[in-house]
Amino acid sequence: MIEGLDMNALLAQAQQMQEQMIAARDGLAGKEFEGTAGGDLVTVKLNGLGEMLDVTIAPAACDPEDTESLSAMIVAAFRTARQQVEAAAEAVAPQMPGMGF
Repeated sequence: MIEGLDMNALLAQAQQMQEQMIAARDGLAGKEFEGTAGGDLVTVKLNGLGEMLDVTIAPAACDPEDTESLSAMIVAAFRTARQQVEAAAEAVAPQMPGMGF
């Protein structure tokens, strides 16, 4: 044993950090984040874990001759919502990188 190192205290601290990480993750899981694109033609909702909950597409975005634009709007809306999720995760646990969000 290294002198001055209290393994029990170290293990207790690690357990406490793990509990804080789980609480932060659970807290974010219940929140919703929304991203829009194309002047609100497409809206994507994610939970705090980054899981997609809903996609809303306005009828004006549904041009059968231009499905590429619709696809691009969906991706853009998702990315916007995902950035919000990531920012919220960093705000909750900035000292704990790699929490899995």
